[in-house]
Amino acid sequence: MHSNNELEFAAALTETHQQHHHLRHQHDEIPWPVKKEAVVEGDLILGGLMMVHEREDSITCGPIMPQGGVQALETMLYTLDRLNYAERPILPGILLGAHILDDCDKDTYGLEMAVDFIKGKSDEIFSCLV
Repeated sequence: MHSNNELEFAAALTETHQQHHHLRHQHDEIPWPVKKEAVVEGDLILGGLMMVHEREDSITCGPIMPQGGVQALETMLYTLDRLNYAERPILPGILLGAHILDDCDKDTYGLEMAVDFIKGKSDEIFSCLV
């Protein structure tokens, strides 16, 4: 005959297994990867697609790529600031903005986002405040 401790342990193990299976099922339903973006509002929006995170085969992107990805992102943001707030603006009265997306160093994912951006399906990536 099984003791109460053994039965409680078996019940807890079964419950843990069921919870793990449920979470794994939920994990499979989430599209890879979770979209990451930097948004700068403006009158004219430029699109950017950069490798900010490293490639990884999980639901999230890998670690940040400090040498390439972050530098490219910061360069674009710095350039927008310089253009928008220069003493003698290139486009007077027009504020440049950007929607910069992280492709996580995945060619297929980056292509999908670029095509959606070009086709005007940007509402699938970000919301437009017009």
